[in-house]
Amino acid sequence: MLPIKFLDKIVKGKILFNEPMSRHTSFRIGGEAEAFFLPQDENDLLTALSFLEKERIPYYLLGNGTNILVSDKGLKGVVIKLGNQLKGFNPSVRSAKSGTSLPRLLSTLSRLGLSGLEKLAGIPGTVGGAIKMNAGIPYFSIGDAVKSVKVFRNGETLWIPKEEITFSYRDSSLKGFVILEAIFQLTEDTPANIKKCQAKILNQRKLLQPLRTYNAGCVFRNPPSMSAGELLDKAGAKGMRQGGAYVSYKHANFIINRGDATAQDVFSLIQKCKELVKEKFNIELQLEIELWGEF
Repeated sequence: MLPIKFLDKIVKGKILFNEPMSRHTSFRIGGEAEAFFLPQDENDLLTALSFLEKERIPYYLLGNGTNILVSDKGLKGVVIKLGNQLKGFNPSVRSAKSGTSLPRLLSTLSRLGLSGLEKLAGIPGTVGGAIKMNAGIPYFSIGDAVKSVKVFRNGETLWIPKEEITFSYRDSSLKGFVILEAIFQLTEDTPANIKKCQAKILNQRKLLQPLRTYNAGCVFRNPPSMSAGELLDKAGAKGMRQGGAYVSYKHANFIINRGDATAQDVFSLIQKCKELVKEKFNIELQLEIELWGEF
């Protein structure tokens, strides 16, 4: 296998070595990435992906780092940041690049009077990450508005129509693909109506969720016809602590880094929460966030 440093010879974008992942996650937690790559454009990304797959070098695709917990031990391989030129919205075809910030996309759509995604207001992350995990709320997910998705896999790019994609609760059949772009089913509406819908949902989030804290969103998926947050609340998880991490008093499905938590603190608290719900309700909670690295 060629060393990762050889990647520097074939790409145009910036490569950082031994980059602390705590700088790139909403948890503000994580050890060093062996290499951290910021592609210059889509072609640069594809060049890197082809090289990494050919050489069997592990890689991670990073959006805004809002749904991951990175190990204190760091990451072997390459973290690819989907930003820079890998973002933007094309109104003529109503497509968004995968690195586009979801909140910024919603702002653009409301300004243009394009309705269809406003129910995702307040969800952080990027378009690519949101599609891959089918982000959403109880009655709407981003997959509901997808028309087709451009992906990279096995050395080639292709567009996959909605009919060939399986979207399910916080999951999709695109997890083995690199998402590059997506076209959405949008309708015209007044900016005022769209902004009103967004404001209503944002206000609900502010009331119920611990915004403006170091967290990664909901930690656990909701079991069928149940709320993971309610189960954790009834089990007495609110306020539980481990080192610098604690379960939110506002919403029990959020774990917060008070500023000095380690990834192991959060992971240990996750295990305690799972054990608590298992013991009280005999229900196995499943993670919604992703674990990167060794725990």
